[in-house]
Amino acid sequence: MENERGFEKDVFTFTRIIFRSNFALGGRFRGGWSSWVNDHPDSDLNLSWRLQLLASLKVDPDTRVVKLSAEELFDFPFIYMVKPGRMELRDAEIAPLRKYLLNGGALLTDDTWGESEWQNIVHEMQRGLPGRTWTVLPREHGVFHCVFRLDKDKLQMPPL
Repeated sequence: MENERGFEKDVFTFTRIIFRSNFALGGRFRGGWSSWVNDHPDSDLNLSWRLQLLASLKVDPDTRVVKLSAEELFDFPFIYMVKPGRMELRDAEIAPLRKYLLNGGALLTDDTWGESEWQNIVHEMQRGLPGRTWTVLPREHGVFHCVFRLDKDKLQMPPL
């Protein structure tokens, strides 16, 4: 089934964000530009394929990798960051991220280990969204039950 004329490109596109990692913050992974690449491209392609199979979404099979400072950031309503616990946003990335989020863009972060990594994410995000706070969603929240029931004791799985 094709999209209506004029909406041919109106599809979900998995979009991964490139960011710099500060290896001085500790941890067992390399610093520099390496953290964002974890499981790329296989996990991106797998998620896109599964969404196409299991949801009523039209999904672009070609995923994207984008910098926060790129103009094309605003072409995608959903962005993803993996291992952002040691991310170090550059000044040129702060304003576009703020604009993206305040205009309704959705950011999913994944694979954060421990309180120090979480505090770094909070610090970096507050540079773009000063005065904002974060809310931990209770297990009963609808996001954990809208498609599949996610009701295990711990939702985070350690790497194999």
